[in-house]
Amino acid sequence: MVGIYGLLAALGTSGLSLGARSAAPVWRGVSGTEAVALGLFGAALSLSMFALGELDFHIEGRDALFYPSLAGVLAAVSLMGAARYFGRAGAATAVALVYLLFRSSMLLVVWGMGSVEHLTPPVMVLAPALAIDLVLWRAGRNFGGGRVLAAALLAGPALLGGEWALRALFDFGGWEPLEVAASLAAVTIAVATGALAGDRLGSLLRGEHGPLPPRSRPVEDGVTRRPPLPSRSAASG
Repeated sequence: MVGIYGLLAALGTSGLSLGARSAAPVWRGVSGTEAVALGLFGAALSLSMFALGELDFHIEGRDALFYPSLAGVLAAVSLMGAARYFGRAGAATAVALVYLLFRSSMLLVVWGMGSVEHLTPPVMVLAPALAIDLVLWRAGRNFGGGRVLAAALLAGPALLGGEWALRALFDFGGWEPLEVAASLAAVTIAVATGALAGDRLGSLLRGEHGPLPPRSRPVEDGVTRRPPLPSRSAASG
C-alpha cells in the first residue's frame, strides 16, 4: 500500500500537475499516465478489501451493519481519493471497475477450488462510486466544501442500498427493511468518515498541502494567475 501511494504521489506532483489536468469526464478519454494512476487506485482498493476476508466472497454471511460499515470505509477511502486526485467525473467509477475486474478473476479461482458456492458479481463498490461521481459531475471544478460532504454522506446509503438489492436479486436471504433502517445511520457515518479521509488523501497525493492563495488558483486554460507585483511608487510610499 505504501508503495502504491508513493507512486501516486510521484505522478501527482509531476505528470498530473494540477494546472495540466483536464476537467472533462474520465469517459471522454485519459492519458497513459492517468490510466496508470487509475490502475494504482484500483490496486489500492483491492488490497484494502482483502481485510474483509471470507466475507468478501460469502455473501450469505454478511449482516446489515458490520459488513457494510467495514467494507464501506475501506472502499470510500480509495474511491473518494481517486475523485479528489483526478478532479474528474468518472474517476471513482473507473477505479471501482478495475477492482471488479480483479475481484471477479479471484472469485473464479476461489469458486474453481470449491471454496464458494455462488458466483455473485462483486458490484457492491459500484453504487457508492456512482454516487460520488454524480456529485462530482454536477459540481465540475467546484468540488469542495459542501459538495464533498454531500458525496461522502451519499456513499453510505448507496452502498447499503446496492448490497440490499444484490441480496434480493440473487435470493440470498435479503435483509429485512427494519434491519436496513436500523443500520442506515451507522453505515452512513462510517462510510462518510472514510470518504472524507480519502478526500484528504487524494489532496495530499496530488501535491495539495492546503488551499491556494487568492488569485493564484489555476484557471480553466491551465495557466496560473499570479498576483501583480507592487509598483515602485507603492513600495516607496
